[in-house]
Amino acid sequence: FFLRRIIRQNGKIRKYVSVSMHDKFDAPYCDIKVPPYCNGVTWRNETGRLLASVRIDALGGYDDLGIMDYGMNRPSNSLHPLTKLLGLRDAETCLESIVRSNNGSNRMYMHDWNVLISDLIEYKDYLTKGALRDILNGSYNVAVKKRDAVSAIAVAMKGALKGRRHTTAASHIKELRREISAALRNGRDLGALVEAVQKKADAMNGSRLKLTKRETEAGIQFIERMKAYIPYISLSAFLQAFGVTWGKRILENGVKGLFEPRTFSLGDGPLCRDIAGLLKTRTKQAKGVYHDLTRFQCMDAVNRQVLSGEQRDRIHGVLRKRNYRLPDEIVKAALFSARVEPKCSPEYLTAGDATVCCMRFGESNAMTYALEEGFGILNIYYKERVVANSVLWIEDKHNCLVLDNIEVHPNYTKYNVYIERLYRLAAAGIMEQYRLDFAVQGDSYSDLMLQASSDKSVKLDFSKARGIESAGFYSDAHAARIVCVRDDSGEELTAA
Repeated sequence: FFLRRIIRQNGKIRKYVSVSMHDKFDAPYCDIKVPPYCNGVTWRNETGRLLASVRIDALGGYDDLGIMDYGMNRPSNSLHPLTKLLGLRDAETCLESIVRSNNGSNRMYMHDWNVLISDLIEYKDYLTKGALRDILNGSYNVAVKKRDAVSAIAVAMKGALKGRRHTTAASHIKELRREISAALRNGRDLGALVEAVQKKADAMNGSRLKLTKRETEAGIQFIERMKAYIPYISLSAFLQAFGVTWGKRILENGVKGLFEPRTFSLGDGPLCRDIAGLLKTRTKQAKGVYHDLTRFQCMDAVNRQVLSGEQRDRIHGVLRKRNYRLPDEIVKAALFSARVEPKCSPEYLTAGDATVCCMRFGESNAMTYALEEGFGILNIYYKERVVANSVLWIEDKHNCLVLDNIEVHPNYTKYNVYIERLYRLAAAGIMEQYRLDFAVQGDSYSDLMLQASSDKSVKLDFSKARGIESAGFYSDAHAARIVCVRDDSGEELTAA
């Protein structure tokens, strides 16, 4: 179904605009009510085909898919279920606050909020109306932290209350709902409450999750790494998500993956070429740099443009000593790297949480990506923090690498120029390693669209996904375009 035209403006229904839905035979299907603050954007579907021109004043030319998630009356829309929980006036107030806070830097802003609201609705038994309003009227980053805390409480109690009488479970949930509401109302951090609930849940679980001392120690170390992106994760919640058998296999590194771990960087070429340019000036500063690099036996490596970690540190020390400032481009590029993660490593399992996307740890599709051999995760790091990632898989019919989509943490989209360079270089390296002809990126729900290497789009055959047995697995690559052809990167690649 697609939108055809605006029918009327109806002041009696809180100034909503009524829009007619027609099917492909132009028969009227149903009417939807679009809030007036959704007025001047052209709505399009996933392939960019024109759906309708609906004026959206407050959103001012914002992302098409995000507006569809927000404006259309369909199951993923947030207004209808929020109205049931809060009432129409409060639901509208919360959503208007979200819209006004959009600064346009994140093209998936409304989609991300829609996912977060869906999560809150899932945990509605633990949230009063006041708690919901508190979360939704804050910034997105703060709302994510509060959502994660409530999620951790709900997950912990789900395992603890399993098999208990309904009245007992309802009593525990009611008490927690009151405590969560009080903490939010008084501006207290939810971390202490989460910790207390998890300890209580572990005690209620009793001997349900039996681990040896060695398994417990390995599990604690594993969970500490996961806490970098999921602060409220616990060992019992991890085992509850995977089950004890699979959980133990993961802790023992016993899950086989198609993609071998590998690290990519933008290379030492820019640094070495900049030093070569400095030395050609033959200034006093240049002569001092040359003398020091020769003394530390680094000149040969500079000429070959291949540096060890020790040599790289020596060179930066020499340049600082001689008061030579490298261009910002080179300094920033050195802070980024890309890694194909080991299968089911903590950084693999928390990829969705690291970029605050919908595929968070424990979500059903994320579990499929973790346990199916043919899926991999490519993480982009800024220093030691994951800032972007993609699910990887190989489609054998076209002999191509699939970057299912690209998720970028909203706080790091300003670095997209470096992220894109790393993606193209990593894709080139992976294609060479597995002798693939090209790489494609899925068109749906990406925070960054790589520059296409070809105007040709590719219709992937999901039954030809290498090493993947799940039929009909979730993918954002049903519409995909070629973004990298083997040996077309034209840039230096450093990989380990």
